[in-house]
Amino acid sequence: MFTIEELRENYENFDDDQIIKLINSDVKALTEPAIIVLKEQIVKRELSATYLEHINLERNFFSSREKEEIQRVIKYLKCPCCKQDLERLTGHSSSRRTGLFIAYTKSDKNYIVCSSCSKKTTKNDIIYSLFMGWWSAKSFFMNFYDIGNNIYKTNRREQLFEKMSSELIFYNTGFLRKNQCSKESINHIVKELYNPSYQEMEDFQNIYSQEKHQ
Repeated sequence: MFTIEELRENYENFDDDQIIKLINSDVKALTEPAIIVLKEQIVKRELSATYLEHINLERNFFSSREKEEIQRVIKYLKCPCCKQDLERLTGHSSSRRTGLFIAYTKSDKNYIVCSSCSKKTTKNDIIYSLFMGWWSAKSFFMNFYDIGNNIYKTNRREQLFEKMSSELIFYNTGFLRKNQCSKESINHIVKELYNPSYQEMEDFQNIYSQEKHQ
């Protein structure tokens, strides 16, 4: 563990690009002394005040009560898969394997959807693996595990929801704080988890910010 003086000496030797790179990395993982020194460097180098805002937002962690409130909102969103709100959302995790004679490929699905979509996806992945997962020596044995694991996870949807939603909220702390934990921003991160190409996060922030101030 570095002392704050050692951190000051180290950061002093960084150029602006290195400081900015550090800011844009996961500042949630930095120690409090490192955050103090990083903020000092931003002010000393006269870098943009938006970097300070970014750090403050990312480090403004949610309390247990706040996290539970966001999870409650997530539960009642429309399913990002079927676009319906007939069921509460839950956690989903499944995989499918394709044997390629001397090799294989594996596709994992980990997201938050309604129970019906989760059941349908799991069923499709099991059927796919039953037909396509055996066609290589390694894949032949691994396929037994994949199919069994898919079946096992069908009974752990609520535990998966708790884990996935907690990680999703933590990872998007700054984004949610900046948008005041609006339903639109919460819906966005759930869709982003389901489909990573759904929309660029930065574009959404700009659009939402403009609409809010109109």
